[in-house]
Amino acid sequence: MRYIINSADRTSGTSTYFTIPLYPPVKNPTAVSLKWASIPNSLYTIRSGINNMLTFTTGGSTYNVTIPASCYDINSLTTAIASLMLEASGTTFTVAYSTTSLCITISTSAVPFSIDFSHPVSCAAALGFAATDSGTVTSLTGQNAANLVIDYLFVDVSELAGGIFNSSGSTSFIIPITEDSGNMVIYTENTMFAQKIKLNKNPLTNLTIGLYLKNNKQANLNGIDWQFMLEFE
Repeated sequence: MRYIINSADRTSGTSTYFTIPLYPPVKNPTAVSLKWASIPNSLYTIRSGINNMLTFTTGGSTYNVTIPASCYDINSLTTAIASLMLEASGTTFTVAYSTTSLCITISTSAVPFSIDFSHPVSCAAALGFAATDSGTVTSLTGQNAANLVIDYLFVDVSELAGGIFNSSGSTSFIIPITEDSGNMVIYTENTMFAQKIKLNKNPLTNLTIGLYLKNNKQANLNGIDWQFMLEFE
């Protein structure tokens, strides 16, 4: 028996964490497979409470800059950070991305500065910097490539046993993000890979579904609904 699960049909919750009834109920299921999923890539690359803080010190003062959540590409992000640092401190910073090294360099010709990337919701990883204090410098280049890529989403169904295990625990299914922001991500069993979970024959009348990023961070589609198809045996 196949069911199309649409977050718009939820009885409670949000588009990325919700409860939905199964009608008719599933009796004595022995397995479930993910057949198909359609998810809009409306994910923000900089997200509030996850990676939107930048703390820096210059001229004897420390500034905590909050980067507005949005779907930045690398150019719009570097422009936004330079503008926010100037607005906060009155000092002009250059925030430049190298298309050869893929790294970001933050510099100023004025007074020295330091950046503390150790804040729990720092933008360090997105910019390619280690989560440490830089010490006092006039130019600072990321140790790693800047990374605004969200490469996959986890679909977790509480009533199903975990089918996929990762460093954060287990989840039901995984959806690779194969489209750029603003486009629709389509998963099909035939064009990607099969995902099947064995079940213990307990009847199912409702499903509680969550959509997550890596490290068990709840995804946010910014109010847009999504859907997928399950096949029960």
